[in-house]
Amino acid sequence: MADIRTEMEDRYGAPPDATVYLLEAAMVRLECERMGIAQVDRRRGELQIRFMENAAVDPAHLMRLVARNARRVAQFTPQGLLKYPLAATRSDEVLLEIHELLATWRLHR
Repeated sequence: MADIRTEMEDRYGAPPDATVYLLEAAMVRLECERMGIAQVDRRRGELQIRFMENAAVDPAHLMRLVARNARRVAQFTPQGLLKYPLAATRSDEVLLEIHELLATWRLHR
C-alpha cells in the first residue's frame, strides 16, 4: 500500500483526503486479515469487531481490554462480537484509533 501511495504521489501529486482515507482503510483491512479479524464496522460511537476462529489475538488480552473499558461500554456479545467504544469522531482519527488498537493486539500475541 505504501508503494501504491508513493507511485500515485509521483504521478499525480498529493492525493485528496478521500484517497488517503481509502488507502488507510485498505491497510487496516490487510492488517485485520493477517490477524484473523473477519470484520470491523463503525456503528455510531463504537467499533464492532468480529474475529475468525483462528484469530492471532490473545483472548486474555481482549478480556482485560473489555474489563478496563467496561465503563465506556466495551463488551463481548453472546455472538462473539467485540463492541469497543471510539474516542474519535473524524474519519482520519477513527482510522488512527483502529491502527493503535491493532498495534496493541500485535504486541500481545
